[in-house]
Amino acid sequence: MIPEIYFYIKTKNKLVTLCQLLQKILETTDHRVIILTEDNLELQEELSHELWSIFPDSFLANEILAGDYQQPFDTPILITSSLDRTHDSNDAHILVDLTLSINNSHFFEKIIFLFGVNEMELNIARELYKHYQQNKYPIKYFDMST
Repeated sequence: MIPEIYFYIKTKNKLVTLCQLLQKILETTDHRVIILTEDNLELQEELSHELWSIFPDSFLANEILAGDYQQPFDTPILITSSLDRTHDSNDAHILVDLTLSINNSHFFEKIIFLFGVNEMELNIARELYKHYQQNKYPIKYFDMST
């Protein structure tokens, strides 16, 4: 399966945009989402906490897969720094790649990237876009500045 690649660029607040996207995904599908982060447990714990508490009247249930991996609970969102931990244990269809690196995984229907407004991230977005375009991935592009 060749995944669709989604680019969300010029996001003023990536965390808020991420949470809005996750909420929409969970409301409209029954797909599990993997959030790929850098290998930093403190960062993963902060992200997990934000997902649980960002909305005053709801939450985004999640679990961190780190260290000695255990079979995950039935949570819709998994946070990990390694896709190796997730292949055998879930039915995730969507990857949110916060590492902003090329991901040629064909285990997902969709791969989502979020980019801020700084020039460094926009340059990374350009490089990733070129890569996926040259390799004939279907791409969707959203400019969040408007």
